[in-house]
Order: sequence, then C-alpha cells, then structure tokens
Amino acid sequence: MRRIIVVTEDYSDGPILGWTRHDEGFLINPRLVLDADEMDLDFLLFDEPIADDQQSVNARDALHFQVDIFQGNSVEDIDIEKLANMTIAQLGEFLTGTSK
Repeated sequence: MRRIIVVTEDYSDGPILGWTRHDEGFLINPRLVLDADEMDLDFLLFDEPIADDQQSVNARDALHFQVDIFQGNSVEDIDIEKLANMTIAQLGEFLTGTSK
C-alpha cells in the first residue's frame, strides 16, 4: 500500500464557482484507491491499473463506492491506516458489523 493524491473537481456551477480539491488516498491495489476525508470514505475503482510511478489520480475517472457511517462511528473515529491495511474479509466485517 502506498499513498497517492486524489484530485476531485466540480465545475458544475461554472469555472468561477467551481473548485478542485487534492486529498491523500491509499492505493489498496493497482485499481483500487481508498480516499478518506472528514466527510466520508470513498473507494475509487479504476478501469485501468494505476502505474507504479503515478503520483495522483483523478476521482472523475473512477467508479465510486461511498460509505458515510461505520458501525455507528463517524469517519473521525476511524483509524485510516488500520482500515487501509485490512483484508477484504476484515473490511467486509468492519463495514457491515458482522462476520461470516
């Protein structure tokens, strides 16, 4: 896992009122990025693998899976480093609050 910059843009209100944000995300695998901020947790799934030397990705190029609440905790209560290192099974248990 490595850190990667996630660029998010919204110009739906035009070039003057639009905005661009740069967040730090975690590259989970070559096509999956975990992007957490104070509002939510996004999993960004890309069609093409992210190159080893690539320093940033654009959120508009990804399919988004968003999670707002984790077992009654807010994003501020979550240890992002621990979350980013979870296996798929651990992540499923964490998000649903249940085990297999």
